[in-house]
Amino acid sequence: MKGRGKGRGRAKTEPTALVEGETGGTRGNLVGKRTSCPWINSQIIQASKEDNAIQRILGVVEMCIKDMNLVNLSTSLHRLAKLSVMTPHSDRMLRQSPVMKLLLTSIATAFCAVEEDPSLPQSLSNITWSLATLRIVDYKVLEMAGTLAIANMKDFKAFELASLLWSFAKLGCADTMTPVVSPLFRAATGRLMACMNGAGFRSLATAAWAFATARQASQRLFRAIAKEVQTCLPSANSQEPWGSHPA
Repeated sequence: MKGRGKGRGRAKTEPTALVEGETGGTRGNLVGKRTSCPWINSQIIQASKEDNAIQRILGVVEMCIKDMNLVNLSTSLHRLAKLSVMTPHSDRMLRQSPVMKLLLTSIATAFCAVEEDPSLPQSLSNITWSLATLRIVDYKVLEMAGTLAIANMKDFKAFELASLLWSFAKLGCADTMTPVVSPLFRAATGRLMACMNGAGFRSLATAAWAFATARQASQRLFRAIAKEVQTCLPSANSQEPWGSHPA
């Protein structure tokens, strides 16, 4: 009994670093919350709204990486990519960041362990779009993302699939990743044909651009897109469809 308060009892619990804005009284709650993926996502989103947001998100990633699931990882990467568009020269910094390298390694690990998940198409779309926006060609992550997309093609919404295809085309992977890219675009042709009605101008235009740029053109698909686009032209605008991405 002697010395319990000073020795073994204290050693069982690692000290928990406080997040900026938290008080010592909330430290106990933080220990439990830190392992909660929804809580981690809330921290990522909150960090993206603050000053010096890119560094804030990198800090959250570094602190929570071991407890992050695929949604957390994709949200982090997506927010960083979106912020880089509005922050000059930040894309270069992010490409060289050790935390970014850790994030991509963790994404590849999460891909290996992925199970049936309705949010997987959105995660794949966000991850590949982010890589294309940051101009990061991580062959391992891209190959795994393409393979998972093929296996889960039936679950993709049109805008998710269009964004994913745009990403592979934008990165110029058609020649360097033919074993993945060609089957991906073939599978995407069937899925786009099935979910084309109501897909919207942006998704259709983005998909058409991706197929043409990646030299994976499908005449059957292009004819169907041309026909469907006529129904949604009134809602189209002059903004390039590949210049933005849903939140």
